[in-house]
Amino acid sequence: MPEGRCSWCSAEFGSRNLVFKHVRTTAACAAAAAAEDERAADALSGKASAGHLAASAAVTAREDYSSLPAELAASVTVVITTSPMRCDPDAEILLTVIGSLALAGLERCRCIVVCDCFSPTAAAANADADADADADADAGADADAEAAEAEEGEEAEREGSGGARPQRASALKGGTLPAEHVARYRRRLDAMRAAPWCGGSVTAAVELLELEQWSGFALATRAALAEVLTPLVMVVQHDLAFMRPVQLRPLAELMLQARGGEGRLPVNFVNFPRPTQAHYGEELRLRTGLRIGGALRFESESGALRLLRLPQFLDGTHLARVDWYRQLFRTAELDQRCGFASLLRIGAFQELTFGASMLKQAKRKPRVCLTEAGDDVSEGVIQVAAEHGGYLYEVDQEEHGGFLIFHLDSAGHASRLERQASERAAALTVDLDLLQNYRGAVAAQAAGAPLDEVLRFLPTVRDYARCQREKRAAAAAKLNA
Repeated sequence: MPEGRCSWCSAEFGSRNLVFKHVRTTAACAAAAAAEDERAADALSGKASAGHLAASAAVTAREDYSSLPAELAASVTVVITTSPMRCDPDAEILLTVIGSLALAGLERCRCIVVCDCFSPTAAAANADADADADADADAGADADAEAAEAEEGEEAEREGSGGARPQRASALKGGTLPAEHVARYRRRLDAMRAAPWCGGSVTAAVELLELEQWSGFALATRAALAEVLTPLVMVVQHDLAFMRPVQLRPLAELMLQARGGEGRLPVNFVNFPRPTQAHYGEELRLRTGLRIGGALRFESESGALRLLRLPQFLDGTHLARVDWYRQLFRTAELDQRCGFASLLRIGAFQELTFGASMLKQAKRKPRVCLTEAGDDVSEGVIQVAAEHGGYLYEVDQEEHGGFLIFHLDSAGHASRLERQASERAAALTVDLDLLQNYRGAVAAQAAGAPLDEVLRFLPTVRDYARCQREKRAAAAAKLNA
């Protein structure tokens, strides 16, 4: 039977000495202890390492923003990362993502679109000359986020279980692409600069932050954080859209607090699930043996919400504390032993560096504990979630399928020019009416239309996926005829 329990993360240990060691070496628990009793800081700092002390100090200095106005625009900045897509120079995918922010109540928030920098390469242009090599060409023109997050990120999450296509990501390594692809991407950026929705004349003012060299998702996020003035940031990739309404205000209120409420540890980042993460807990158990248990209930002034412990950072859409995010990059810069120093490498992704480090840490303690709520949770999951403050937003499985975010298939969405030049490209492209109806629906909601009317015009995920399957099947049948 356990003889000790951590008062801040509920992890159980075989002795009180082990509890103390856990608190001393776990930044979030150490900070929580010091916040309750200043004498605890002296007791813990005597043996703590420099890295843990720095992390503890950062968490202890965490400010309480709960007095900010209730409007999301006062506390949240939206950061959208973009890079070359097959549909360039068209901006339909990006516009759909921007429009979907209204489903989360973010249409009045400041929005920064971070544009990664790509250079043309003659070798890549020659390699792309064969128009029949569609799979490789699609990947080469597709977004950095699409190729690496959707492919490499899911590969890391599956831990080598198969299904990833590394050649898609390899086409983007080094920040170079065929000259024609880069030219189309730059034409999209030129059009965005001149567009009225990018000049603050619409409800949601959109700003461009153009990077001067290829950076990748992690460093692009870091660059945007330097421009953020609010305590919270919603990080979105350019082809991941909200598909359903979600009330973010309770979550924002929770995250603005110095602590998580009801004596809980702080909530630092919350991922919003995609279809591939609708059954995250069960899939994680099958892959690693780790158990995350049931959702934890949190209360805020605007209402209650339920969050699942998350033992790894995911690159998809997420809401995070800006001070925590900046400190994460700062730790990677100052402490080479932190386990995720590679976060600062050009082309790096948070999930493949910091997220992988979190999961590795959780695996070190696979023993299952029974929580006060009666859930079976791995000791490492409890510790990692408590230390880093990471959670997954719980979505009702029966009513909403367990997810909020849907991937708009930028790899299968050809530009207007490509559709006109190629019958096959036109056949493979998702019906534009779906995206146009989608943008119209979210715009209507932002303008105050009744939600039940708006939802009648929203394309369902089944419609979108069915459209993709039917077009691809028809194109394949025509080629084989």
